[in-house]
Amino acid sequence: MHSVDFTAGHAAANRALVKVGADGEIDLYNGGSASVDVYADLLGGYAVHPVV
Repeated sequence: MHSVDFTAGHAAANRALVKVGADGEIDLYNGGSASVDVYADLLGGYAVHPVV
């Protein structure tokens, strides 16, 4: 689990490398009592290639 801590009224830039689930999705969860705006991006794709 990764988290981003922030102060009300201020933008918080952060990055987390997370594993995509078997269904190809990730879950985003707001544990606070106020609503938040979340912007998520795919930074890169990763694959395992066999050693030749």
